[in-house]
Amino acid sequence: MARCKTFIDAILLGAICLLLTVLASINIPYLINSTQTGKSVFFLYSVIFILTLSLGKFLFSPLAIRIRLIDVCLLILFFYIWINRYWVQSVSVFSLKYYELIGLSFLYIALRNISFKAIPYFLLSVSLFGILQAVIGFAQLLENIPSNRAGFKMTGSFFNPGPFGGFLAIVPYTMEII
Repeated sequence: MARCKTFIDAILLGAICLLLTVLASINIPYLINSTQTGKSVFFLYSVIFILTLSLGKFLFSPLAIRIRLIDVCLLILFFYIWINRYWVQSVSVFSLKYYELIGLSFLYIALRNISFKAIPYFLLSVSLFGILQAVIGFAQLLENIPSNRAGFKMTGSFFNPGPFGGFLAIVPYTMEII
């Protein structure tokens, strides 16, 4: 029983680190607005897989649920957005951001159940992905790889240089913490 739980923990940790590492590089060209829609589709499918692993972990572990203040605040925010979407708005339209919020909520639930011993692995995956993004950015600057946006010369795997720069700004801090 304990071996199965450890195996599920390892797969869950690997799946979350892989999601963190690969997500910004996803581009599915046959989708409309492929840079953003492809990332959303990949994220939602990945979260479904991660949620399935988390449910498997719950089956093999004793039930110990701790609810903290941040959990309550996020639950209130989620219900506020849900009520606003379905009852307050006069027209209910398809919103990819709404489904991303649901996916992020499920990812938060999975992350809450991971040991603190796994944090260095998350930071390592962010650092490695930052190095990969820097290489992609330099290749775009040298015009070896096309940019994701015609108006900007260097965007990395992102659609805009703002998130690219913001992500690269946190990479040295993650390397320092490791």
